[in-house]
Amino acid sequence: MYLLLEIRVVSITLLKINGTSKEIYMNKYGVLLIGGRRTHQEMYAKVFNKHPLTSIVGIADPIETSSFRKKLSKKLANEYQVPYFDNLNSALENQNVQIVSSAPEVEKRGEVALKCIEAGKHLYLDKPLCGDIEEAKNIVIAAKKHSVKTQMFSMVHLPWVKKAKQEITKNSLGKLKALHIENIFSKGKAGTVPKHRIRKEKTTFEKWTFTEAKREMFDIGVYPITLANWLTKDSAKSVIGITGNYIFKEHSDVDVEDFGSILIKFKSGVNASIIGGRFGWTSHPSSGPQKIILIGENSTKILDSNNPRIEIYNNQKPFNPPPYNPLDPMGMWKETSKKFFVEPKKTWIPIDGAQEIAELDINAFIDCIEKNKLPEIDAQMGYETLKSIIAGYISASKNQEIYLSNLTDILKI
Repeated sequence: MYLLLEIRVVSITLLKINGTSKEIYMNKYGVLLIGGRRTHQEMYAKVFNKHPLTSIVGIADPIETSSFRKKLSKKLANEYQVPYFDNLNSALENQNVQIVSSAPEVEKRGEVALKCIEAGKHLYLDKPLCGDIEEAKNIVIAAKKHSVKTQMFSMVHLPWVKKAKQEITKNSLGKLKALHIENIFSKGKAGTVPKHRIRKEKTTFEKWTFTEAKREMFDIGVYPITLANWLTKDSAKSVIGITGNYIFKEHSDVDVEDFGSILIKFKSGVNASIIGGRFGWTSHPSSGPQKIILIGENSTKILDSNNPRIEIYNNQKPFNPPPYNPLDPMGMWKETSKKFFVEPKKTWIPIDGAQEIAELDINAFIDCIEKNKLPEIDAQMGYETLKSIIAGYISASKNQEIYLSNLTDILKI
């Protein structure tokens, strides 16, 4: 009889939390979180906290972060019993930090990413990379210079998405001619957009981050555009974009779209159409439509996150949307208050079970660090995606096709 023992090597570090010294047993990689509650960091922190190779060692914010955001970061620090740093530079000097999970406000992402890379830290990036083309390009250049791993959060590691990749790889459909990818989230109270209010899209933006709404072609459109780039292994030649306000007052009030669509013409001749947006809680029996349609020379294949599934219809109470939350009307973030608790929808149950997107994605990132592999969606891929998004907004504002080779010159005008 043999007894197999698992031995985990940990280090013990002494950190001060609220003035009190505390021993933290660290795994192989110490993780610094940038950003707190009401960001995707809520989701990422859970994964880093339970991964056998990582330990959260602190939470930080960049300089000039608002008191509102600092308070949210401190809440997350208290939850994981780690110190909070209001000076990012000091936090990056910590030798116990090998990985940074970065989810600050979009306006600060470019500068923050460069600081982390220049400090020699591997960088897990919230999507999209940032809101500025030049800043995104600088992130790519810096990552190569300092030989650190970068990965932007995406959907490419979900099983149903990987099946699409397999279909293309094995050439089961014949030569790929086109694809359609859609992602619409079902959150928020629909039908509130003011009638007769027509919004005109703009070419450039000074602000990306809002409390009550998001630029949905930017925030959700990033998923299908990234998938299109990843599936085709190609670069966009030109885009045609449209945006609209069809559903929510909150978006209209802060002058951002709740829906966007982009047609991408790739250099290889493949065309891709994508839609990204948001509609109401009760507009879909699950979290919203997520589909990939592959069109080949010989046949077409539809891959759907909600198929296969079991549909349940019985005497259980139907889904009831939560009360209106003025601080989070779209229900985007986890709420500790029972008053705003979002009950799960129970009509559609996926046969494959729930797929934890952040866990799959972060596990893949850590595996790339361990094995010295290039992540599927690194900063370069994030940069390519951002170019298509920005070009899509310009196209929507000018009502014309935008060639990405001219994008930099257009932005200078």
